[in-house]
Amino acid sequence: APFTIEAYEKIMSSYLWRSVTRNDGPTSETGFALLASKITFSITGFMDLSDYGVDAGYGDQSFEFTELDLGLTYEDKWGDLMYQVGIKHYLFPNKFTPLNAKGRFSNDSTTELNFLVGYDVFLKPSLLVSVDIDESQGIYMELGASHSFTKKFWNIPTRINIGGGLG
Repeated sequence: APFTIEAYEKIMSSYLWRSVTRNDGPTSETGFALLASKITFSITGFMDLSDYGVDAGYGDQSFEFTELDLGLTYEDKWGDLMYQVGIKHYLFPNKFTPLNAKGRFSNDSTTELNFLVGYDVFLKPSLLVSVDIDESQGIYMELGASHSFTKKFWNIPTRINIGGGLG
């Protein structure tokens, strides 16, 4: 096939991004991806499933998208060595700004360049380096491991991913 479309849904007990708590309550992550050969375009949305924003000073954001991520990634392999280069733009459409807030707590968007290198063996160890070229102009690094397998449920091919990271 010339391209593939993927969709996924995650329900998380809380949401951390770059080691910062974005929501200490239940959060939904919904994503879609268009994969064409070695290039992927993705869109991901994060929705607050609680009134966490009230106590955090943002106001009630229950069942509103508080983050949308747009990504474009090139991915390839050289033997068992995997590598990715990508750009991701983060939008915060409903993240209310606390009084006198600056930086990552404002409604501003930001953009990152992402570089990943990994090894295609069991648990797929990897190193991700993200460089913010917009808002914070900082660098984030993460060591990761993951494993995925494909299973058919009701004759629908489904991929299950298990992974973790230390950043």
